[in-house]
Amino acid sequence: MRRASRACGRASWRMPISPIRRQSRRAWSASSRPISWSDVMSLEPNGASLRALLELERDCCARLLPILDAERAAVAGYDHVALVACLREREVLQAEWERVARLRRDRMREAAVPFAALATADPALAAVADEVRGEAARVRRAQRINEGIIRSALAHVTDTLTVMRRELPESRYDRQAVLRTPERRANRWSA
Repeated sequence: MRRASRACGRASWRMPISPIRRQSRRAWSASSRPISWSDVMSLEPNGASLRALLELERDCCARLLPILDAERAAVAGYDHVALVACLREREVLQAEWERVARLRRDRMREAAVPFAALATADPALAAVADEVRGEAARVRRAQRINEGIIRSALAHVTDTLTVMRRELPESRYDRQAVLRTPERRANRWSA
């Protein structure tokens, strides 16, 4: 069965990847109307503005998790094309998240009011902040898992090459990561 990951932009024949629903650049809150970048940019530095920024951060985290799952599937399936597509999309989302976080920090600096005071005055702000912390923790955990899987895959390739080079010292990987072995000589070697 052929399934495609729209988040990573290509179909994978090796390992089925669940389709990921595209989300807009809008964050939705159960307690408020949809929030967009233009709304955030026009707000004064107060609890509503910070809540909008935190909701955008939460949205970035929520959109990163399926991409990290697709990245893990691509690594496990040795599907480098899907992996590169996932990495590109992840870089875009992480840049968006960093931009929103930078804007939030700037707004906090401009407000000159401690976050604890704002959170005490606005329970919805505290709830969104807790959700962002939880989502960010899930993203960090998924990134650590992916890092471990990638390191393991690279170690496996290195170990395989080490074993092969004992018997075939001229073996090398070319630029497309295709194993190039020396030509067979007088029945010394067979695959």
